[in-house]
Amino acid sequence: SKPFFLFVSFHSPHEPLGTPPEYEAQYDTGDEKKNIYYGNVSHLDTSIGRFLGHIDQANLRDSSFVMYTSDNGPDLNRWVVHPYGSSGDLSCYKLTLYEGGIRVPGIVRWPGHTQAGTVSNEPISGCDMLPTFCAMSGAAVPSDRWIDGDNVVPVIEGGHISRHQPLFWSYVESMGCPDHPEDHDGDKPYIAIRDGDFKLCTNKRYGHIKFYNLAEDPQETTNLAEQMPQRVNEMLATLQAISEDVEAEGALREPLIRQVHTSLVRNPGMRRQNENHVKIFSLAGKRTAHFVTREKTVALQKLNLPRGYYIAKVNNGNSNLVASPGRLVIH
Repeated sequence: SKPFFLFVSFHSPHEPLGTPPEYEAQYDTGDEKKNIYYGNVSHLDTSIGRFLGHIDQANLRDSSFVMYTSDNGPDLNRWVVHPYGSSGDLSCYKLTLYEGGIRVPGIVRWPGHTQAGTVSNEPISGCDMLPTFCAMSGAAVPSDRWIDGDNVVPVIEGGHISRHQPLFWSYVESMGCPDHPEDHDGDKPYIAIRDGDFKLCTNKRYGHIKFYNLAEDPQETTNLAEQMPQRVNEMLATLQAISEDVEAEGALREPLIRQVHTSLVRNPGMRRQNENHVKIFSLAGKRTAHFVTREKTVALQKLNLPRGYYIAKVNNGNSNLVASPGRLVIH
């Protein structure tokens, strides 16, 4: 009898896969790992069907907005056990800022507002969800903070919007991919914005610029940077302003460490007598601290870091870490 919001985050088909045998048995590709992956996707599809079925059975279909989307492109990297996803004709895959890594499917069901079977090529982002849900529900958008996204109800209903700022991505651990062999260490796209049909990518130093017209070249095969210098300079200035603003805002929030990596990967050459080499980075990828310790618990206040979000790495790779405000525990 009351309005509700429900966020459901499925693990499938992320590694490690846990496919029920009856779903794996639906496929006979000649490759057991591929059968497991395909079965996992089918199990996900069934689970979503059950979820939508409950909404229908509760007579909430006509009054509910449902959106399904993925979080990133397929993981086709060499270390993946089940690399059987596809980014279609798009360039690259997960862990990159090319379209195959960041352009993902989105499906909407909103009776009375959407027309079934239609397709929109208008790009939207997870940042758009807050102002969009506020518009749908009649709630006010929070005014005590900067809002990156826009209300995309007009897009969902078949129209277009004019954004107040370009879409923005930053990924400090961006990987290379075979589609772009010219991307060497330090020259991979780490930051990107999209303004209309145009997308601009740079490395951490706002160099090695790539500029694409995604309407004509969604595969990102032709770098137009030298052909359109004025537009590139305009978008580069905007990209740098947004990037620096995002990094500055992050320094004002708690907890001290937001993101740590949980898989244990150690470089034996970096360890002597139980020493741990600890590096701490800002979310923009700038190293802010590097120290060696034999302690299992590190008091981060002693490093004089500004309050904010950071990424911690131990022994030149990913390690088991537990982070809380002002404290880092190394296992």
